[in-house]
Amino acid sequence: MFPKRLSSFRASAMPGKRQRGFLIPLALFIVVVMGLLALALSRTTTQTGLATAQELISLQAFYAAESGAQAGMQALFYNNTGSESSFTDVSAACQTLELSINFNASGLNNCRVSVSCDCETCTDAAAVTGFYTLESRGECGSGITSAVRIIRVDTFMDKQ
Repeated sequence: MFPKRLSSFRASAMPGKRQRGFLIPLALFIVVVMGLLALALSRTTTQTGLATAQELISLQAFYAAESGAQAGMQALFYNNTGSESSFTDVSAACQTLELSINFNASGLNNCRVSVSCDCETCTDAAAVTGFYTLESRGECGSGITSAVRIIRVDTFMDKQ
């Protein structure tokens, strides 16, 4: 029939050995790059979420410690009736002060605080001024998302 025509048709329909495909390597490159970008974005999002939670827990621990310090000052300088304590009462209260508070309110839920007092001049009978150091330790959270904040309050009271 037409042998030259048939052979020329086959030669033009089938790619030659010098032609190469570039779409498969390009597609593979795009898939790998997109996968790496997705992995990096996932890690960044996870770390940001954890850092935000840790910052919130840390702030709660700070406020718990601050509340404990205020409760310690109240217990130290005011008696149960709400009136001011005397110098000897404050010195005695400081030596025995050990407050422990567990918060159940929505703002400081799962937070606890412990308050202690130290007095430099409490045992000195001739002291005219009492110097007191309250230490309030606030702890919130558990496990990887936990925080501890310590607040120290220095105060004094003159003997009258």
